[in-house]
Amino acid sequence: MARLWPPRLFSAPTPYGAAAVSSLRKRPKRTTPYKDRVLSAGVGDTAILSIYGPEWPDQAMRAIVNDGARVALGREAEAIGDAEGQIIGSTVLNGQTIPVPRYSAILPTRDFDGDIEQACLTAGQSAGNINEILPAGEIVRHMTSEAKAALDGLAAMREAA
Repeated sequence: MARLWPPRLFSAPTPYGAAAVSSLRKRPKRTTPYKDRVLSAGVGDTAILSIYGPEWPDQAMRAIVNDGARVALGREAEAIGDAEGQIIGSTVLNGQTIPVPRYSAILPTRDFDGDIEQACLTAGQSAGNINEILPAGEIVRHMTSEAKAALDGLAAMREAA
């Protein structure tokens, strides 16, 4: 059975620093529909489902609840049976274009051409705290700067005491 948790009212800041979540859902210049869905997701917009396979049958994973996942909530075995033989698009793997079956665990990368509402959109609850896509180096610089400011503030408080 799928579990939707936490409800939106439990949205909390990320432990990785305010800089990582400070903007209001900024869109990078180069994005994909998958990244857009992660950016627009709330912390309660994911569920633990075991519909994604046939590559990994019966393996639970957390994914953004899109149309394909929503249809399967509470009736996963039946939904998998209903999807038998359905193709939702194609993607390129190892230089070859391959079909993507409905409920495939193949993620919709830049090469995906198909229905994003039927694709596997793995993402954790923290997706609701992602507001922009930044290069890793920039995120590390922000986190380092915030950590230094926090430590400097603590040192100043200690000296004042």
